[in-house]
Amino acid sequence: MLKKILIGLGSFIVLLLAAAFILPIMYKGKIETMVKEEINKSINAKVDFSSYDLTIFKSFPNLSIELNGLSVVNQAPLLAIH
Repeated sequence: MLKKILIGLGSFIVLLLAAAFILPIMYKGKIETMVKEEINKSINAKVDFSSYDLTIFKSFPNLSIELNGLSVVNQAPLLAIH
């Protein structure tokens, strides 16, 4: 009985790790557009990046995202202080 529980638990852990590797790859485009939309909604600027790296393994259990080629363009006019 204990052997079946250990096999089941081991299978669950392997599936969980496989999902952590595969899901960011499968939904890369969708994640990228969602990240850009949410950033642009929360600040008064246009944010763009060329690529990103999404992982849970660098800072487990926190999810980390690394943005490459980041550019931020202000949309509001700049205020001159005299």
